[in-house]
Amino acid sequence: MKMTQLRVDVSAYCFALAVTLVICLLAAGLLYIDLCANDTILSAKGILYPYMDRLIGFVDERIV
Repeated sequence: MKMTQLRVDVSAYCFALAVTLVICLLAAGLLYIDLCANDTILSAKGILYPYMDRLIGFVDERIV
């Protein structure tokens, strides 16, 4: 059975959507581990956590 062009397009769209969703969830999970769970083995104060801590401190000094 030959696939029509519409079925090929829909299949490609669904595949691209699924891949994009997986990549976004992976990135969100990595950011969550790095920023929120900073005392875990994977993060250990993380890469982004110190920068976020400095940014929050900087903003806090400027506001108060």
